[in-house]
Amino acid sequence: HYLQSQDNVRASNIKEVIENIGSASGRENEIASILSNDRNEDRRINSHMDIKKIEKTMVVIKPRLYASSIETTNEFYGQFLLDLLKEKEFELLETCKSDKIDWMSLLPEKLKFLTSKEVLIEWTGNPDADYASVTNMSYRAAEIYCEWLTIAYNSYDKKKRHKKVKFRLPTEKEWEYAARANRKDAPYPWGGINYRNSKGCYLSNFESSDYDPCVDCNSKTPDIDGAYFIAKADSYFPNDFGLYNTSGNAAEMVQGGAIAKGGSWQDIPEECTISSRRKLQGPSPSIGFRVFMEVIQ
Repeated sequence: HYLQSQDNVRASNIKEVIENIGSASGRENEIASILSNDRNEDRRINSHMDIKKIEKTMVVIKPRLYASSIETTNEFYGQFLLDLLKEKEFELLETCKSDKIDWMSLLPEKLKFLTSKEVLIEWTGNPDADYASVTNMSYRAAEIYCEWLTIAYNSYDKKKRHKKVKFRLPTEKEWEYAARANRKDAPYPWGGINYRNSKGCYLSNFESSDYDPCVDCNSKTPDIDGAYFIAKADSYFPNDFGLYNTSGNAAEMVQGGAIAKGGSWQDIPEECTISSRRKLQGPSPSIGFRVFMEVIQ
């Protein structure tokens, strides 16, 4: 009813309520299937989103289920916002906008002496660059992104791998399965219990300002894990499925809207395990998302 009357805000709100009920009763897949039969089923758009580039990030997790090898980037999210503007979806645009972050204000106290040129340009890169993982959006915005990407992909009339797909956020169980990549009970995606390698180098983007640097790293920066804030989406080593940064970098939202998984650049290594959970309390500079893709046809 709300979709047909173009009341997108109320449609989004009631959909979230329905999904939360489905998740609490263990019927999220059934609910997701029902909700997919809305006006988006037959909608077509000429999207700015780079469908071929996004498609290349998708890796197989289970039969007919894929996950993006990287967290959603500023580039992909920016293309999505441009679509909303072009399509005059102003209410959705307001819901999905990601407010600008004053990154320098988030430096640990002991690193406040650094200049923005050193932090954002010379050493570890700009967290607002296209290649970095996007953060600071609402849970509903992440859902809308997935819905819009579904429309964009299914509307794409050039060569593609699949005829029809559905992009969405993963369930917590799916996310943990993808992050472990068949390494049963592993605390970290690389399988071990340590968050440094034999040289003492950090294996992901953690909050490490109070930790000792590695023994023989070539890096001369005060930032000892390779990034002050959000890093390039394909930084560090991927897990056995080919997924980057399931530990650290950006904590990743999962279905239900209550938690994010895997810890972030603001969390110490012990809080960046696969089982780690962070409560969602609105947009955060350290929380983003990774899309999963179901193949329908």
